[in-house]
Amino acid sequence: MSVPSTQIMAVWIKDGITDVDFRPLEEVAFAVLSAKLSSYGEDNIWELIEDKLPHIADALRTDAAECRADGMPPRFEIDDEQSPYIKAFPAENVLLAKLRRIDPLVVEDLCVNILEKLGATANVTGQSGDGGVDFIGTNLDIMPSGYGIPAVCRATVIGQTKRYKETNVIKETALREFVGSGVWKRHKLRLDSGISPLAPVILAFWTTSNFEPNAKRYAREMGIWYMDGHTLASYIAKLGLSDFVHALPDENSRLVTAIL
Repeated sequence: MSVPSTQIMAVWIKDGITDVDFRPLEEVAFAVLSAKLSSYGEDNIWELIEDKLPHIADALRTDAAECRADGMPPRFEIDDEQSPYIKAFPAENVLLAKLRRIDPLVVEDLCVNILEKLGATANVTGQSGDGGVDFIGTNLDIMPSGYGIPAVCRATVIGQTKRYKETNVIKETALREFVGSGVWKRHKLRLDSGISPLAPVILAFWTTSNFEPNAKRYAREMGIWYMDGHTLASYIAKLGLSDFVHALPDENSRLVTAIL
């Protein structure tokens, strides 16, 4: 087996860390890499860690900083010491697993619920001719609580959601196609006087899986409100929708019920 890149090792550590108390990064890296590189042997793994640890730490710090900049909850915390310590943040893994099992149309409804909890008026489009637009939210107040804003200046959210399993990541091409659909929908809403000509419009792409690095880069460049599965689950938990989601039937169970 060839030596994995620093970025790959950082991803392995990010996905493999479970301890919510600070531990030395080198210990966490050894545990994770021992499981991933079982044929290497302990001595070789320790040599690899000694050589790559500063670069792994930098990659993890960059990942955490990008999460914060993108409005996503970091899944770990790493300090700035030369011999860094790292810990995991409690994750909504059970909730995320549930999101990946329910009907895709129900996930669209949940996106509407999120926007409503945030103060918007929202609905699913339910139209086959919307070019991939699944939900729309209007009257979203983008000012901090306690500060008013004219109703005509509130934001509109035009969104698409994908209920995908973890390994089915979103590619840049999917975002590019959605941008075309979203811009067309924005134009249509303005023609129909659904939104004011100068009011802000946010394009949102939310998924239960994740985004490829190029897709994340494109989303940042274009200003897309993108949420991966962990962020979506975090929103649902913070907005008090967890119990509602856990009570939903799985997609397969709904199919069985329909057959019976």
